[in-house]
Amino acid sequence: MTQRVRLPELELRAADLGKVIGDQMPPGVGFCLVLFQFGPGGFLTYVSNGERADTINMLKELIVTLELHGDQPPGAPPPPATLG
Repeated sequence: MTQRVRLPELELRAADLGKVIGDQMPPGVGFCLVLFQFGPGGFLTYVSNGERADTINMLKELIVTLELHGDQPPGAPPPPATLG
């Protein structure tokens, strides 16, 4: 049986991981980390170093890319951007 975590615990973990990731990013590089719990009643949280609007646009672009192009093999050129 999968152990369930509570949202406050997941948010704390996301914040800790976000600090570690953010400290490693060069200027001008954004990140967004999404943590979620599997199964019925699951929830999600995220942490990002970007502005909320930029993060939302990036996630929309990610969804379009994944739906249209699927996973790209390593070294493949990125698909053209679909959102501006």
